Amino acid sequence: MRRSYPLAIFCVGLALLAASGAQSAVTFSVASSVASGNALDELVIGDLVTFDITLRSDGEASYGIGASAFQWDPGRIQYVSGAAAPSILNSICVSENCFGGLPIGILGPQQFRDPGVVSFAQHLSLTPATGTGALDPGVVTGIAGDPQFRLVFEATSAGSTLFEFGSSLNNGDVLVLAGGAIGEVESAFASITIGGGSGDTSGGGAPPIRIGDGYAGGGSRSAPPIPEPGAALLMAVGLTCVSVSARWHRRS
Repeated sequence: MRRSYPLAIFCVGLALLAASGAQSAVTFSVASSVASGNALDELVIGDLVTFDITLRSDGEASYGIGASAFQWDPGRIQYVSGAAAPSILNSICVSENCFGGLPIGILGPQQFRDPGVVSFAQHLSLTPATGTGALDPGVVTGIAGDPQFRLVFEATSAGSTLFEFGSSLNNGDVLVLAGGAIGEVESAFASITIGGGSGDTSGGGAPPIRIGDGYAGGGSRSAPPIPEPGAALLMAVGLTCVSVSARWHRRS
């Protein structure tokens, strides 16, 4: 029984690490396109907006990452479809066969209970990935260096809204590094403005794309309600605890 206490303490401590970022390791960037050719701040109802999302790492060993598109107003724009690379942060790729990365844990991007959140990355592994993402075959042309994720939305009503692409504990997303440390993730941002009808693009808008850990638009950003802990965080903590438990049992 005494051996179970250190493991329990370790697992609780590992989960609590999620409350604070340890070190920067992953950066997201985003590029956009609109089927009609309109600008992001001159959309009309019915426009299809595609966001191609690229993930890059500093190469530090990581065991898993969860990421979502969030903050956006589902009353203004609706999620249509998405795609995700089958593995990311690969260390070796020969054609489309890659090794040493984090395999996908869900069948592509998913919209769960919160209508304003789309989970596009839930990649996990028992062995660490040390790739930077530059070798990953992406979802646009399938060649190395392509964006690893694509999300498509449809403009449905007039107004403006903000997208954040990254990891947030409010959504159950986290970047897990060696030893259970929680890595910092630098988000990418995009804002859109939809006019009141076909051809009506009034209302202006904030700069359409920003990359970084802050947003310089007007007003305040409110976090979405906190749901149950996300699959990525729970699985990452569980996998690490199982690994440590196995090592302790081998030593005993």
